Amino acid sequence: MTVIFIILAHKEPEQVARLAKRLSPHKVLVHIDSKVSPSNYQKFENCLADESNVKLLKRFRSAWASWGIVEASLEGLRSALELTDCDWTHAMVISGEDYSIVNSTKISDFLSKYKDSSFIPNWELPHKIWGKDGGMYRLKYWHKPICKRRFFIPVPRKFPGNLTPYGGSMFWCLNREVVRYVINYVDKFQKEVSFFKNVWIPDEIFIPTVVMNSPFKSTCINENLIYIRWSILGSPHPDYLDASDANEIKKAGSEPSIRGGKSRIKLFARKIDASKGIPLMNILDNET
Repeated sequence: MTVIFIILAHKEPEQVARLAKRLSPHKVLVHIDSKVSPSNYQKFENCLADESNVKLLKRFRSAWASWGIVEASLEGLRSALELTDCDWTHAMVISGEDYSIVNSTKISDFLSKYKDSSFIPNWELPHKIWGKDGGMYRLKYWHKPICKRRFFIPVPRKFPGNLTPYGGSMFWCLNREVVRYVINYVDKFQKEVSFFKNVWIPDEIFIPTVVMNSPFKSTCINENLIYIRWSILGSPHPDYLDASDANEIKKAGSEPSIRGGKSRIKLFARKIDASKGIPLMNILDNET
């Protein structure tokens, strides 16, 4: 059973190549932020050249909190549907700073039990997890990230009336039929899609909203398959992980975990630094 992995990356080509190799023989579609310089992009091409399971995607400017992250993910989904050389069941978005907790065979074994299901963290908005107004400010006003800061126009907008808003994560694992539904939605409902281009942090809203308003809602499992740890409550960034975390991370790959949201197991861990994380990646390669 084949899984499509869409890796969103902008740095550390050697680490991305190592991750792609560990995921073989699963297909890996790599998106490199278009802001990456030509010389650094060449490094990605060189590092990934020997990985036969890898394809480089059309590039978008995918700055933090921007629609470009969604564009990159959608390009991965569209490319997955165009593949003719594998019969895949799921497509999963991960980061170049993630690393698989379990090997590729165990990934297949796990997802083979959920062929008709998708894993997507989600919550109907408004929700207390996103502050006093439940995150509705993200939708209510026109937003644009500028220099990693939130710029917005305080004039209320009307949310597309045929949808119930959902928040969630940019890291999800979608069944093939759900992937097809999402791409068909994007192609058919361009007016609604345009609205989401200027919500705040659209990668945490667009896919959860489209999927949870779809006929596939009942097949979606509200779990995150990525181990993520926040030591500081409210921090915008999770902890970097290292070899001292190996035992807990390995345990999360074999039994229920709450790190990053409850789930039956975790398939990946984030964030892993390219240099300090090498001992951890060695342990996961050798012991899982």
